[in-house]
Order: sequence, then structure tokens, then C-alpha cells
Amino acid sequence: MRWSIPIGRVLGIRLGIHITFFLLIAWIGWLGWAVGGAETSLWAIGMICLLFVCVILHELGHSVVALRFGVEVHSITLLPIGGVAGMKSMPEEPRKELLIALAGPLVNVLILAVLIPLKGFPSWIDMPMVPTSMPEMVDTMIRANMILVVFNMIPAFPMDGGRVLRAVLAMMFSYTTATAWAAGAGRLVAVLFVVIGIYAPQPFLVLIGVFVFLGAEGEARMVRVKAALKNVPVSVIMRRDVPYVNRHDLLRTCLEAYHMRGCVDFVVRDGERLFGLLPAAVWMEALKQYGPDEAVDHHVVRRYVSFQPETPLDLIIEDVWGLKQDLFPVMHEGRLMGLLTVEDLRAFIGKRAGGASTLRPSPDTEEQADSEPRRSRFSVDLG
Repeated sequence: MRWSIPIGRVLGIRLGIHITFFLLIAWIGWLGWAVGGAETSLWAIGMICLLFVCVILHELGHSVVALRFGVEVHSITLLPIGGVAGMKSMPEEPRKELLIALAGPLVNVLILAVLIPLKGFPSWIDMPMVPTSMPEMVDTMIRANMILVVFNMIPAFPMDGGRVLRAVLAMMFSYTTATAWAAGAGRLVAVLFVVIGIYAPQPFLVLIGVFVFLGAEGEARMVRVKAALKNVPVSVIMRRDVPYVNRHDLLRTCLEAYHMRGCVDFVVRDGERLFGLLPAAVWMEALKQYGPDEAVDHHVVRRYVSFQPETPLDLIIEDVWGLKQDLFPVMHEGRLMGLLTVEDLRAFIGKRAGGASTLRPSPDTEEQADSEPRRSRFSVDLG
């Protein structure tokens, strides 16, 4: 995730802190200072740090089970509103999704099983704003983990309870229908959060409501898109008439092809061999800086991802959005068969999924991969 600072790795998963998290720490520290000075400020900062240790353990609970099912988990990032596990798309098998979703709250239940025998159930009356002793800190952590369990089990996306709801519904209905119901519940809960937050007033609850609404909407769109692309091979939308230039040509060759045939993106050949890619943005910027007599060879994109023509689009959609690449060669047995562009893919999604072509999920939102190895979907080439 952008603007995150790495703090280490666990089970090969990168742990990071988003820079906005430090704003939360500063704010909590300031509140502690306002309540009782420097010592209380330190207790307040310790409280928020321990709370987010619980959040990391919660996300690791999801991640461990996901890894057990062969799901790729690449990062866990701390945000002011909680933790985000960077995974690939959730497996569409209800049993797997159910177990992955329940694993996070189960970790918080285990934390409670350790803390409650030490201190007993905490009082919910006359709670201190900031704990200033170890017994009060333990009480605070017990309350916090109770809240994490209850909040995360609300049956609405993007909380764990929403995934549990979808998994249960998917045992009786289609995955798309189950997602629509769970996403609808998420939108309803989000509106309730916003309304309560406005009238309470509780700005943080409004922020959570907005986050829940966007998460529910994004999940529903992604599932609609993947359903629309299911079993549609890359070859259906790839461009077969691929404009090309040779690696030793000059940029004026691209300019002439643009004026004469309207070509904007090119593949670059070295004899009969694919040498690399030359997207419009690259050669036009080079043309502006160096002029038409600059060699194409100096600006070719050599590192690129290619797909096979028979690969279903629903298996690569998240990979396409997550890569900084607009052109994808379609290869078969080392031969160039066509060219897949992000522009064409968006247009196709717009037709098949009711205008959802604006969807572009972040690679670090809470995602998980199916069990198919990535290398079977595409390959990375150096020309």
C-alpha cells in the first residue's frame, strides 16, 4: 500500500504502518496530555499501540488460514481505522471463505481467553478515558477485544461477518447473489453508522460508515465483473492486428504510423522475435524530449507480463489492475498472437457488467487469491 512504512515480516507477509497511523498516535498522545500530562500521554500511546498489536494478530489469523488454503498473502498494513490484509480475491468456495473470515475474530476470542482469567470481566461503568495503571490497561484490552469481536461479526461487508454471511448464503444461492445480499447489508449498516455519527455527534463513526459503504460497493462490483468475465478467454478481446516497429527504427516511424493509421501503442520486434513494448505515453514523451530521430531501442519497455490466449479473463482481472502496465502481449508457444489492452478490457467490462468498467481495486485492499498458482495465468518476460 502506498505511503506505508515496512516494520518487518511474519510468515513471509510484509507488515507495514500507514503514515496516517502516526497522526492517530499523535492525536491520542495529545488527548492523554490534556487529561493528565506527560505520564498519561505515554499511557495513552501505549494503549493505542497494544490495541493495534491485537489488530495485527487478528489479521494474521485471517492470513494463516488463507495461506493454509494456498492463498497468496503479501502484506498487512495498519491504518487509523484498523488493519488491512493485502491478499488476492477471496476463494469462491463457501467453506474456505467461512473459515478464513472466522479466523480473525477467533484470535480476539483467544486473547480474551488469556486476559479475562488474569483480571476478570471489566466494568463498563465509570471507565477511565485513558488507563494509568497495568490493571486498567488489561481492562481496556479486554473491552477492546470484545468490541473487535462484536464489530467484526456484524453481518455486512466489508467486516468479517459480511464474509461469513456471504459464505452461508453461497451454500444455498449463487456466489453473485450471496454477494449482493451481503453487500446490501453492508450499505444499510454504513448508512446507520453515518446517521448515528452525525446525530451523536461522532465523526469517527461517520468515517467508519463511509469506509463500510465503499468496501461493500467495491466488493459487489468486483464480483459482478468477475461473473461477467467468467470463462471468457483473453483471445475474445485481444487485438489481432498488432502494430509493430523494429527495435532499430526511429521514433518518426511511430509518428508516421500514428498519422497514417491512428496507431498509438506498438510492440517492438527484433527480426521475428518480440523484443518489447512501446506504449503511447512512452514514445510520445520520448518524441517530445529527443525529437523524431531518436532510436526506438532506447525507450522499449523490456519487462512486461504476457498472457496466454486461452486464459479466462476472470482469473487475470485483479492481476491486470494491480500491474503498472497498459499493454499485455498474448503469447502461444513463443509466438505473438495478439495484444490485450487495459482500454479494451475496460470497454468489454462496461458492456458485460453494466458499466462497472471504472472498477480498479487497489492491490492492497483486503483480497485473497484462489488456489491456482500465478505462473499458470501469465508469464513475465524480458523480451
